[in-house]
Amino acid sequence: MVAQGCDAEAAARGGDIPHDHLFKVTGLSSNNLQKLAQDTAPVVSDFEAAIAATQYGRFNILLLACSLPAFWSAVSVTSSVSYIFTRAKCDMNLSLLDMGTVTAITYAGMIMSAMIWGFLSDTLGRRYIMVWGFLGAGVLEVAAALSQSFAMLLVTRFFCGFLFNGPFAVLLSYIAELHRTEHRARALLLTSMFYTLANTTLPLLAWAFLTHPEWDVELFGGQIGEF
Repeated sequence: MVAQGCDAEAAARGGDIPHDHLFKVTGLSSNNLQKLAQDTAPVVSDFEAAIAATQYGRFNILLLACSLPAFWSAVSVTSSVSYIFTRAKCDMNLSLLDMGTVTAITYAGMIMSAMIWGFLSDTLGRRYIMVWGFLGAGVLEVAAALSQSFAMLLVTRFFCGFLFNGPFAVLLSYIAELHRTEHRARALLLTSMFYTLANTTLPLLAWAFLTHPEWDVELFGGQIGEF
């Protein structure tokens, strides 16, 4: 009891502990101990303050520039089938129901993958999902363009929507998170302009390619295809 009382009294009189006693116990004087405590104190800051400290620079500009092809892909995944029906309905004998099914199957894949991508983006990381998700969606877009039957077209369009939904949603969150509050609204407004620009380029590409009756492709001096 006497020892506890002495300890409590010593704690209450922390400033009265002699300097020589502190030096014997810790090897440091009281001034050095206070300086050490100040130097090792953790600096706590929230996410917004950390992003604001990075300011706005070349990384943000490159991030927005790299997002432009993603918006072109978004328009291609959701709207390209409406341009190929003029040819596909003759080549594959598609009915009105078949064309409506092909259009809707892409959105069905997006809806079915929404919860899965939300879990994977928080588990694996946003950058990992964007890189491999966009790559997989691009490969399936090429496979859909090479479809020779209605079943193949239906399956590839479904998985295009399935794979594309997650990376594109993650991209929007990624852009918003890496811009501080002052620039966040402007960045998202700029991405909306990208989407509008992509909507104007797709009809131009369709006009450039689909209005020509035949395409002859030659590689290494030999004809490899006729479209």
